[in-house]
Amino acid sequence: VGLPFPSVNDPVSIMRAEAFKMELQAVNVGSPIAEGDESSPSSLLAASKCMRTVNQAIGRAIRHKDDFGVAILLDERYA
Repeated sequence: VGLPFPSVNDPVSIMRAEAFKMELQAVNVGSPIAEGDESSPSSLLAASKCMRTVNQAIGRAIRHKDDFGVAILLDERYA
């Protein structure tokens, strides 16, 4: 199935990543911000949005105290 990462070409995602990068630069004055690796601001933002979407999907399986469901996450990124 895959993970629900946001589109890298989405204008809203691009603007959010740029805003997030500017916020990080304001906090980390003098520290370089790397791009293109998994610790880059855009990668961190995309991973955060992806994990939030997965958590919401799992939460939809259980809505009432008598509900039950199973979520099997077979990906090393959840470890």
